[in-house]
Amino acid sequence: MKLWQLPPNKRKGKRIVGVVSDLHIPYSAKNYLKFLETEFEKRGVTDIVIIGDMIDFNTVSRHGLDPNNSNSALTEYDKTMAEVKKVYEMFPYAYYTMGNHDRRLMSVANKSGIPSRFVRTFQDLFEIPKTWKVGDSFIIDGVKYLHGDSFSGTNGHRVAPLTTFMSTVFGHAHSNAGITYINTGDRKVFGMNVGSLINEKAVAFNYGKYNKFKSVISCGVVYNKYHAEIIPKL
Repeated sequence: MKLWQLPPNKRKGKRIVGVVSDLHIPYSAKNYLKFLETEFEKRGVTDIVIIGDMIDFNTVSRHGLDPNNSNSALTEYDKTMAEVKKVYEMFPYAYYTMGNHDRRLMSVANKSGIPSRFVRTFQDLFEIPKTWKVGDSFIIDGVKYLHGDSFSGTNGHRVAPLTTFMSTVFGHAHSNAGITYINTGDRKVFGMNVGSLINEKAVAFNYGKYNKFKSVISCGVVYNKYHAEIIPKL
């Protein structure tokens, strides 16, 4: 059993956080779970943060259905559920920061004038384990984790810690993975964008086909509030 699979009260020693970048299931990178397992175990990861957008919801979007997607909403949902159950098995305990794709169903409902009480929650629809902590953001050992909708762009990982006033980890902007360290003399912080774990050739990402910069396929590890690492999937 891996350290992160133990109940939190059974773990001992220094806490090291493995950060799972945007998965966008069922349009994820090949063998992403094996990649995460190998790299996290190698680095002694004890805790898991899933940085949001675990699911894609390509067929349920306020932008309309992509005519090139052969999945129906129900087919996509069934494929997603089959895959997320593997994620739950690998990571029985996790922190989950809600992403913009996770809110897609509610966004479509709001646009259509459907009250929220008539719509199944993200946790209910995807059978999120009770052992997961779900929220907009979390602070763990002085590091803030959030999905990062507000920190797009090539300098997002520098803007983030200057905005939150603490070391900050996020995903969301797939092509802008990186770490910036800032030292003001009085304070040392870092900002990290962990990239993504998507299959960029999947129909869900046709919108980025002609983008100059492509997705960085990677995950992250946070050792403490001064030190983090991005691990590319080669």
